Amino acid sequence: MKHNSDVPGQLALFAIAPTEERTTVHDPYWDEILAPQQDDPEQRWNPADFGEVPRKLSDNGQLTIFFDDSDEPPDPDDFKNLDDYHQAWTEWRTRVGA
Repeated sequence: MKHNSDVPGQLALFAIAPTEERTTVHDPYWDEILAPQQDDPEQRWNPADFGEVPRKLSDNGQLTIFFDDSDEPPDPDDFKNLDDYHQAWTEWRTRVGA
C-alpha cells in the first residue's frame, strides 16, 4: 500500500491526481430558445388510442389479463423466413381491411 500524500497516515490503493474545479457558466442564449408550438394540441395524440384494451376470454368466459391481439399486425420475429411473414402480413391486411 502507498501512503497518500494529501492525508497523513492515510493508505491508498491508487495515487489519484487532483482534478481541476469547474465553475458553472450561465448562457442566456439557451433561455431564449422556445419549443415549437403546434397549432392544434389535439393533433399531437389521439385519446382513442389509449384506454382499455379488449381482453381475451378464457374457456369459462372469464376475462384474462392478456389482451386480444388479433387486430395487431404480425411480428417478423415470429416467422422462420421472410416469405411466411409476407404471407401472414397479406392475410392480416385482408382480415382487418387495411
